[in-house]
Amino acid sequence: MVIYNWDARTSKIAIAGIFMALFLGFLNIESLKESSLDYLILNTYGNLNINEIKYVVPVLIWLLSQVTLMYLTGNIIPQQLSRHAIYIFTRTKERQKWILYSILQLLLYTILFFTVQFVTFGALFSFFSINLKFSIIPILIELLLIILYHFMILLIMNFVSLFLTPTMSFSLVTLFIMITIFAVGGSYLFNSNLLVITKYLPTLQPLFLWHDSVLVLPYKNISSLYIVEGMSISFSFSYMSICCCAVILLMKAKIEKMDIL
Repeated sequence: MVIYNWDARTSKIAIAGIFMALFLGFLNIESLKESSLDYLILNTYGNLNINEIKYVVPVLIWLLSQVTLMYLTGNIIPQQLSRHAIYIFTRTKERQKWILYSILQLLLYTILFFTVQFVTFGALFSFFSINLKFSIIPILIELLLIILYHFMILLIMNFVSLFLTPTMSFSLVTLFIMITIFAVGGSYLFNSNLLVITKYLPTLQPLFLWHDSVLVLPYKNISSLYIVEGMSISFSFSYMSICCCAVILLMKAKIEKMDIL
């Protein structure tokens, strides 16, 4: 079985990634001219100004990449099940291969979407910037964080889609993400004691600049930088990896149950 092939959906994801990077880049056109590439990428993809959450628009901009990828790939597994149910459920060996293939496909789509964005962002930076120095390690860490996070979100959405319609699952997952973000913003403004749960919220794990790490120190001059105490980068990788494994096991169990029924 071919793990990956370039099809119409792949083209849409690559094109969407390019346009997303262009949109976010031109939103930061002034910073693009003077800031370093790592500062720009981390502030665009790995940060959310906690003081501006209440204004909604910054949150919607931050959600744009997530919503786009969810729209393009959020129901692949249920869609394939409905189209090829007879083939999948009548061949046990092929069913196991299909589950693995579908999961890998989601991961590869996610890698493509954000790699294209970061490369396009880098191209914009090299064209406009007068400061070509940057640190590559924070950029790579943020890329891995954001890929793992969105892979987790896509797994969750595909799992929910096994029970509900694609539209309902898309709406529920998006609503959950927004509620958790606005809950953190509200807690910061009105009851900071509730912020202790921030470390354990899945939606905040890809925010590199919120991590309690020495790698964040060079960016401490960013206005309203909020550090979550105890949320290390290794914690986020472990947390999201465990979540991915748990959802994969639940999805497999659900599909096996559908087979029996």
